[in-house]
Amino acid sequence: MELEEPLIVFVVNPISGGKQKANLIKRIPALMEESGYRYEVWQTQYANHATELTKQAIEAQAYAVIAVGGDGTMNEVATALIGSNVFLGIVPLGSGNGLVRHLGIPLRPEEAIQAFRHSIPVPLDACIVGEHHFFCAAGMGYDAEVAQRFNQGGPRGLIRYLWEATFTFFHYKPKTYSISIEGQGTKKLKAVMITFCNASQLGNNAYLAPDALCNDGLLDIVVLLPFPFWRTPELIISLFTGKLLGHPNMLHLKGKKGVITREDLGPIHYDGETAMAPKDLEISILPAAIQILVPKGD
Repeated sequence: MELEEPLIVFVVNPISGGKQKANLIKRIPALMEESGYRYEVWQTQYANHATELTKQAIEAQAYAVIAVGGDGTMNEVATALIGSNVFLGIVPLGSGNGLVRHLGIPLRPEEAIQAFRHSIPVPLDACIVGEHHFFCAAGMGYDAEVAQRFNQGGPRGLIRYLWEATFTFFHYKPKTYSISIEGQGTKKLKAVMITFCNASQLGNNAYLAPDALCNDGLLDIVVLLPFPFWRTPELIISLFTGKLLGHPNMLHLKGKKGVITREDLGPIHYDGETAMAPKDLEISILPAAIQILVPKGD
């Protein structure tokens, strides 16, 4: 009796990627030819639909669910895969792609699809901030304000993000936080932003936590302390060259769980999405919560 080929389900966000996405869907049959897998392409129709489709793929005993879209699509698919034995794959069509870059997954969508036949599963931690899971980065403060403005509408991409980052920079005031990490006591301080990193970068090769690992069972908590204006170019250069560790205006903590208390409720960001959150926010990590497909090393 001939064994049935394993099933791969592509969960596609029809908004991400524009014409690139439409052309990619047409190319999937040729890209998957002789791959050794059956495949189906399912398109999302509304917010959180990717999570629902992923649960259906789990019920169908799929081998892997491939998130085709940006960080938000990846987050929805990955969240639904927690506790299952179905692998996660990513075909990037977003603007940041921090986790993709960290793991060495090809940035060109067609190359990412072709890479699946030579990929292996590796553990991926799932992190939690308040009520939300994330797999690359989350945070509060300045970068959450930037993400909130970025997600309000308009063109996507690095240029728009830099514009929103610059605008917010000249209007944002540092806030007071209390940071309690399990087994490490409590720190009260003023900060520009606090970012929780599961990967080394936020996206676009901005390395906020250069030594972070996404399967070490630890959150890297990076605090940007208030700094004089003249240090801005130095901080930006250090961010994009991976040399922020040890900077006098950066505080780097590691831990498994903790509580962040701020002056008032406000926005948070998680894998590119934004939400309002209370002033007391719990953070934690689920080690090796899912398995993600990455290209084999040389």
